[in-house]
Amino acid sequence: MTTRHEAAAAALAALVAAAVPCGVSRGDARPARCPAEGLAWVSFEDPEEVGRRLGTGVREFEREANVTIVVQDPEDGFRRGLLEARIEALGAALAGAALSAPLDHIEIGGLEYDSDVDVEAAAPISAATVAVTLFYETPSNTLEDL
Repeated sequence: MTTRHEAAAAALAALVAAAVPCGVSRGDARPARCPAEGLAWVSFEDPEEVGRRLGTGVREFEREANVTIVVQDPEDGFRRGLLEARIEALGAALAGAALSAPLDHIEIGGLEYDSDVDVEAAAPISAATVAVTLFYETPSNTLEDL
């Protein structure tokens, strides 16, 4: 059985996959290689309980995530344009997402361009990381989250 924490993470990965036309990877370790079509890598921090609803036992959580988008192309101008287009598509998808369970709310944080990305690629690469915060609820029974 999938936990609510994992379901929230999977929901974000699905939104990223729908928005950015490249492979999407999840996990703690950054992928070692960048495919020719580019890469979106989603990494997560530990969930943090931020509240409880009195009388219902519902626990409220937020979870920080980072979405790193990597593109490659020998031409610098094309590569930068491709990166900007993918960042824009991601932002539009996250801002306009019709959320349903398990996600209640998404906040898009800052954007940071990565000039030193340790990913093997056939052509020069450009990358940027978008910070995202997920908000969701779990039942009071902690065994349901295991």
